[in-house]
Parts: sequence; C-alpha cells; structure tokens
Amino acid sequence: MQILWRKTSELFWQYPVLWLPILIADTLQSFLHWLQKLSIRGILTSSLQSSRSVLGGPPDLTADPTVSAKAALGAGIVRTGIELFIVSLYIAAMLVTARLVKDCLGNKNPEFLTAVRSTLQSAKRRILILSIKVGFSFAAGSILFVLLLTHIPRVRAFSYGDIGYGFGVVLIAAIAYLLTLAAITAIQPLQPISPKDLANARLLAILGVVASSIIGLFAQRAAASFAADYPSVFTQQLIDLIASFFTALPYVPLSIALALVAWGLNTYPEEIGITE
Repeated sequence: MQILWRKTSELFWQYPVLWLPILIADTLQSFLHWLQKLSIRGILTSSLQSSRSVLGGPPDLTADPTVSAKAALGAGIVRTGIELFIVSLYIAAMLVTARLVKDCLGNKNPEFLTAVRSTLQSAKRRILILSIKVGFSFAAGSILFVLLLTHIPRVRAFSYGDIGYGFGVVLIAAIAYLLTLAAITAIQPLQPISPKDLANARLLAILGVVASSIIGLFAQRAAASFAADYPSVFTQQLIDLIASFFTALPYVPLSIALALVAWGLNTYPEEIGITE
C-alpha cells in the first residue's frame, strides 16, 4: 500500500496532464446537467401547454390523464440517458488517465490527444459495459433506498436530506468496492490481479469516493454562501464549476492508483521505477 500510494502521489504532482481527463469530464458533466434541466423543463412545459384549455386558465391534467405519465416518462428517459452518458465520460476519463500513466511509467512524453483517440478506438465496448454495471448498481441502490424509507419507520425520524446523503455515501462506497476489479479489468483486460493488490485498490477506491462525497458536501455549502454575495448568473455558474472541480479531484489519484495496479505495480515494482 505504501508503494502504491507513494507512486500515485509522485505521478499526481509530477504530471499535471494526468488531471486533464477527469477535469474535462467534470466540465462536460456540468454542461450536461444544465442541458438536462433545460430539456426536462421543455418537456414539462410542452406537456402543460398541450393540456391547457382552449378558453385559457390553468392546465387541466384531468382531461387527459396520460399527459402526466407521458411527461414523467419523457423526463425520466432524458435524465437516465444523460446520467448514463456522464458515467461513461468518467469511465473514459479513467481509461485515458491509465493510458497516460503507462506513458509516464515508460518514460515517454504523455500525449493527451493521442491517449484520448487510442482509448476511444480500442475501449468503447469496455466503457459501455462498465457504465451499464455502474448504472445498474445505482438503480438497485435507489430501489433499496425507497424500500428502506417505506418499511423502516424509524428512518423517517431523520431529515430526508441527511438520510439521502448518508445512504448515498454508503452506496457509492459499496459500488466502488464491488466494481474495483471490473475497473482494473477495463484498464488492462486479462491481467491477473493478486488478492493483495485487489484489496489495496478496493481500499483506495472506497477512500477516493468517500473523500469526493465529503468534499462535495462542503464545496456545495461554500458555493451556496458565495452565490448569495455574487448574484450574477455567470458568476454563480463559475462558482459551481469550481466547486465541482474540487469534488472530482479525488478521482484523479484514484484513477492513477487503479492504473498502477492494472500495470502490475506490486508484482513488478522494479520495472516501473519503484524499489522497496
């Protein structure tokens, strides 16, 4: 673990290019969430207008009960599709980071655009499969959360915000633990992983996602306090983007660590410039 963490820290600070994939993916997810809000708002507005009486006045949803169902279905499809695409962006960013790490370990000049092209050409299927696994895991966790609220009355004594945040942290930690091996396999298929390496990778995966969740909580609160002092829409969006960067930052060393495990850090330390 010490070797893995030391080499991860070294690469993290020595090669800022390794930050780019995750930060670019995070920027794109901010834009996609903004687009998602606009799309859902457009679907709901269109549905309400179609149910409005010809005489004016508020929409009459009872006139056509399917209007609400169609609007909810359309909004759900848009939301699910965008969220799944965002997951695939982060997975692609992880694989691009792994490719850059391999170049760094081989004493090559890490070329970002080359790594992006190579990853998109060779790993589309792996990105899709891992994205579906992550999406299915979150869906199963969401169903479990609903069942938890429904069947355990004591849980309702807490605020829904606290329950949702706490359950969300536990859920992403569990997903990180369960899918660590799948992530390593996506980076380097058919690479044998020792139980020790897998245990270290799982521990770092849990620490990474939990750290991101905690940083995200404080970053959101800080962004909200700054937004009250800077009412400009552009300034608020910029503050939200910076807060999102800090939230995503732990995924950079996590991607580096998973790449090191995939390339056999603990199995062949002498081959990548590490000594005990």
